[in-house]
Amino acid sequence: MNDEFYTKPEIYEAVKNYAVNEYSLQGREIVRPFWKGGDYKNFNYPIRGGGSD
Repeated sequence: MNDEFYTKPEIYEAVKNYAVNEYSLQGREIVRPFWKGGDYKNFNYPIRGGGSD
């Protein structure tokens, strides 16, 4: 992996925690559908989850 396609864990956690608190996402599944070669448009998203990256 390289930094172009990978968010460092401490940055990801900070952004995720902000989004969970800001948008009342407590208890919802958070998914990361973006990765090199991935297809975010056809990702199987949870019904009441949230996407991030």
